[in-house]
Amino acid sequence: TVEDLRRIPITTRATLQSLPAHDVVAAGSDPSRFCTHTTSGSSGRPLTIRRSWVEERLLIEIRLRAMRAYGLAGSDTVALIKTPAHGDNRGLLMRLVQLVRPDRWHLIDCALEPAEIAARIRALGPAVVVGYPGVLARVAQVVDPAKLRMPGLRFVTTGGEVLAPSQRAQIADAFGTLVYDTYGSFEFDLLAWECPTADGYHVADDGIVLEVLRDGRPVAEGECGEVVGTALHSYAMPFIRFALGDVVRRGPAACSCGQPFSTIGEIHGRVVDCFRLPDGRVVHPYA
Repeated sequence: TVEDLRRIPITTRATLQSLPAHDVVAAGSDPSRFCTHTTSGSSGRPLTIRRSWVEERLLIEIRLRAMRAYGLAGSDTVALIKTPAHGDNRGLLMRLVQLVRPDRWHLIDCALEPAEIAARIRALGPAVVVGYPGVLARVAQVVDPAKLRMPGLRFVTTGGEVLAPSQRAQIADAFGTLVYDTYGSFEFDLLAWECPTADGYHVADDGIVLEVLRDGRPVAEGECGEVVGTALHSYAMPFIRFALGDVVRRGPAACSCGQPFSTIGEIHGRVVDCFRLPDGRVVHPYA
């Protein structure tokens, strides 16, 4: 059972980074055959994650399920305000562009100036906007809301960084629509998504065993602790009791909305700030 996981030591990112590829993938497998993702390196050193194509497709479906809960339809145009990947390092949302209605999912470089990001969003006329909270909040701060409020826009989804309450208010006011937050990582992809009808986040319990620990012991509901995850569908490169380094507040064991998921009450994870250069330019660190 899940209780038996506690017999296994916790793994850290530093441990995996110190090992060769053959030592972190399934025995007898060829690391070069897997899809690869490289983390942003914001913790100081990137980690390369490897998955089989089947695992990729399953994680895509788990993420799409969350977006469908917010109202995503197959015919919707989606604007992705993200960092363009290079080579084979394509994130799951990037793969969505190629796999799920490539004529409907459009990438916009988050490193562009806010006015240019806004112009490209407006040209697309999307039903959904997806992006980093910091980037979308900056667009909301400097661009006239009249250029951001589009008749067909139904919701904005944020992820990749902590969404501060002030940022949520700025984005919602500027775009004139609902804002839903998601919690993910390169190692697990989607860990949790904000409940559209109740407070807190649904944990993707069918994709991850998410422990919230303090001093190695589970915290009680309402208490904060460190996230330790075990991926249920990562066979190419297993993540078993992997410490993400994020702190969250444990929510109720079942969401009050009636959905069959455990919950996280609040996320105190990664906060990403922009670099302000002497010439006045503002650069997102992922660029």
